[in-house]
Amino acid sequence: MYGIAIVNGYSGIGSKQAGRLKEELSRYGAELDIFPNALCAEYPASDFVVFLDKDVRLAAELEKKGVRVFNSSETIRICEDKTLTYLAVGGEGVVVPCTIYAPLCYSDLSKMRKKVSEEADKVIQTLGLPLIFKLNVGSLGIGTRLIESREELEAAMTEFSAVPHHYQRFIASSRGTDVRIAVIGGKAVASMRRRNERGFLSNIAAGGVAEKFVPDERFFRMAEIAASRVRADYCGVDLLEGERGEPVLLEVNSNAYFEGIERVSGVNVAGKFAGYILDALRR
Repeated sequence: MYGIAIVNGYSGIGSKQAGRLKEELSRYGAELDIFPNALCAEYPASDFVVFLDKDVRLAAELEKKGVRVFNSSETIRICEDKTLTYLAVGGEGVVVPCTIYAPLCYSDLSKMRKKVSEEADKVIQTLGLPLIFKLNVGSLGIGTRLIESREELEAAMTEFSAVPHHYQRFIASSRGTDVRIAVIGGKAVASMRRRNERGFLSNIAAGGVAEKFVPDERFFRMAEIAASRVRADYCGVDLLEGERGEPVLLEVNSNAYFEGIERVSGVNVAGKFAGYILDALRR
């Protein structure tokens, strides 16, 4: 079996994951070469592709050539846009924070102060303050803000009126922390907690630290349901802890890193993913 892994061509993000997968696949006698999603790139014929980036269009192009892609372009598309994720996974068995989807406006809202004030009223009345502002598409905590005043909210509304975004109720009980669960083939295989003592974001890139943590069964079950609803081969499901300790879904990451979760959990996530890939290709 010969496969290729696609990583980000600008930052190289995903290269460590790809290296781990290459190592684990080799134990099964399979080969994996690593390529960036560069402009005008050409890729060799392969039996499968492991997609460790969010380039939906490239993933779809490779699928059109008849290659099995892990994860599929549709899974990547849904997970890339947080609002599409909430719409896909929300329902019985999955709780998401109260969310307001913002309509786009291509006019200059700085000239519509009254309208902005009215819209801000609606958001604050529904979600309270502080609240979370998020761009629909973003990684590593980029594009996420904690809004603590009406002035900050109106400024964000005006600045990002033409950019897809949404507002969410702030889960104060989980400030600076979340639970990451790795799911492969619909089964939870590893978990960790991320904690940031200095900010509201738990992301490692934003200063968070990974800790060994095994949550109760409710968290694993919700992660598995969410992963199945986006049809993920592999994903990292991020969950908050609500006021009563209940799981609340934050997002589903189609190309979640596994370096940290392997280190703190002691689980060979890359090995499990490699085994799943080869089993899926044989079916």
